[in-house]
Amino acid sequence: MFQLLIIKERRKIMATFLEKVKEVKLTELKDVIKSLNSLEVIEEKIRTVGVTKEDMITKFSLEVERLSEVNIDLPEDISGFYNAFWGDIEDTVEIVVSREKSSIKKKEKTSDKKAPKKKEKVKKKKEEKKESSKKIEPVSHKKEKKDKPLYDDFGFVKGTKNSLFVSSIKKKPKTMKQIKEELWNDKQSTFYDVFNKLKEKGIVDYDENKRMFVTAPSPKGDGFQG
Repeated sequence: MFQLLIIKERRKIMATFLEKVKEVKLTELKDVIKSLNSLEVIEEKIRTVGVTKEDMITKFSLEVERLSEVNIDLPEDISGFYNAFWGDIEDTVEIVVSREKSSIKKKEKTSDKKAPKKKEKVKKKKEEKKESSKKIEPVSHKKEKKDKPLYDDFGFVKGTKNSLFVSSIKKKPKTMKQIKEELWNDKQSTFYDVFNKLKEKGIVDYDENKRMFVTAPSPKGDGFQG
């Protein structure tokens, strides 16, 4: 899997972020979001109509980071776009940090010449500025070894909304309205896409009261994953 540059600290430099957003072509952004939306592991599709480019890029980045944390392999176009966008911002941050350290050294030398009797005060300011510079210190990009994600009997990553949805109707038949009211469904999402794909495989169906339920035993091993 391509190493993803998770640069949350860099987002504090909003001017750089907004400049990068202007450079991104809308068609390219929509294409990569469409590619991300097509993945089975996506809990909620990202909108590309009636929203700004800033919102689209922010939601895209958050979803890519979430999938990276559970060790999901992403297509090259998705990881490539993410790295290209945030990687440039990272370079800017490193330049800012370097300039900040250089500025601190120059101010220290000037203070020493003008007020040699105030060494303790200069030392204190030096320590304070060092602490301040640490707040925007670049995050190490060394890839940590992650455990492989665990899948449920239906091929979904355990703990995801898709897995919780199937588990819920497996325990007891429910309508989609009831699913939206479940405690784990904090966004009141619907799962018609997931249900219809499982229904085509003969795994789920509706009863006479339009309640969804699991009809077949575990399909584990048939290649269906989400």
